[in-house]
Amino acid sequence: MRGPRRYRFPVRYRFPVSAVWLLAALTAPCAPSAQPSADPAGAEARVRAAAERFLAERFPETAARLEPRLLRLGAEVDGAATLHLAMPGAGGVPTGTVRAEVYADGARAGWALLYVARYDSVLVARRALQRGDILAADAVETAWMETTRFHGEPALPGMLRRGALPTARRVLDAGEALRATDLAWPVAVDTGDAVRVRYARRGFLMLLDGQAREPGAVGETIRVFCRDTGATYRVRLTAPGEADWLDTL
Repeated sequence: MRGPRRYRFPVRYRFPVSAVWLLAALTAPCAPSAQPSADPAGAEARVRAAAERFLAERFPETAARLEPRLLRLGAEVDGAATLHLAMPGAGGVPTGTVRAEVYADGARAGWALLYVARYDSVLVARRALQRGDILAADAVETAWMETTRFHGEPALPGMLRRGALPTARRVLDAGEALRATDLAWPVAVDTGDAVRVRYARRGFLMLLDGQAREPGAVGETIRVFCRDTGATYRVRLTAPGEADWLDTL
């Protein structure tokens, strides 16, 4: 007796196993993928605020002149986590392009690339000035400007409070910002002049009589030789014939 008849599909209707799995994969619902931050502008604002807090806490005397700007963000900062930043450095004020570590609720969340701009009140020429012109109040004014990439050390208003007014070392255009090296100061002592040195260290104060080894203006650093001690000192001139001790050479 014959067994049950088996029906065979024509070859054209056969599907290889690999094709069946491929078809299933294509028709299956897709798994949800990681979504970008729903509020990137809000995340950037929070990182900038964290950078401002870091600068205010670490450099309170300079923070008002610093402005952090976010260049790139490599951290997930969504949610209500409290953000903190850490900027590397050897104790100096960070300026220019700085990479910071981002922490959310104490755990590292990634990094941020910042540009920390520095601003200062800088002396600016009110009018065109010639070399040797006295930099009096009618010749210069102050302007608040970014000095992060200032060429050289900017001339600050406090430099005009040394007593005698400086003169211009070079020709300056109206509106041009001055560098510290653009100010020429009257000579306070000449080589061989007597200099009274105020030696203060660890609560000890002593006045030393010395002789200038080189000329200098108020605020500049020169060498002074003291015959009584037989030592040469590096001092900063505070007035004609007067100086503060810096170190012993």
